Amino acid sequence: MSLLHDEAFSREDFGCELDASDLGCPMPLLRVNQMLNAIEAGQVMHVISTERESITNFIPFCESTGHALCGKSIASDKYHYLTRKADAGL
Repeated sequence: MSLLHDEAFSREDFGCELDASDLGCPMPLLRVNQMLNAIEAGQVMHVISTERESITNFIPFCESTGHALCGKSIASDKYHYLTRKADAGL
């Protein structure tokens, strides 16, 4: 999966959204973790961040927590991630 410029995600691609724009590190990942704890297993969340470091932080976060990174893109200086919450048994 590559980081594509100006790729937009359709509202049908996700069930909830977290806009973490303008939050400094580590707040975007803390908010993501809070929201993932609040949603159902298998649900897809759209995360928006303006934090440039989110590219290097978000992938390892998903790998270490077992959540799936379903898509990523950058558009208008915002980083977009689609994350599917891991099954409860993981």
